Amino acid sequence: MQVRQAAMANPALKASANGGKPQTAATSKPAVKPAPVHAADLPAVTHQVASSTGNAERDKVNQSEQDALRDTQEKQRQELQQKQAADHEQAAKQPSTSASAKALEQQHQAQTQALAQRHTAEQKTLRDTQERKPQGNGEAAPHT
Repeated sequence: MQVRQAAMANPALKASANGGKPQTAATSKPAVKPAPVHAADLPAVTHQVASSTGNAERDKVNQSEQDALRDTQEKQRQELQQKQAADHEQAAKQPSTSASAKALEQQHQAQTQALAQRHTAEQKTLRDTQERKPQGNGEAAPHT
């Protein structure tokens, strides 16, 4: 209802003002963001805070593991970025066709998606492992 009222308040959206062709038209589905093609297109690796277990020593170890994983994943991402940049430099030195350029971009997209999926799986595995680890001192991990 609010959208309708806002539209009615905007004179530019009236058919008499825009000839029945508003600048913004309704769409059947929202725009879908394309998948990243290159490692450089991926969002930055974020600092993950390990869940608190109530055990300071365990929390410290868990955070160290999270930080080590983040550092490893950032290094892998940088290595893939460098490899993909080198591929583009090599391709620029050779006569190329649109088919070969398209094949290179498809290869890069597959590499990038595989890296992103592997990193997501590694993060989930680490979180799950940390949640299941005993807390020490004979305490059982909390059930959620």
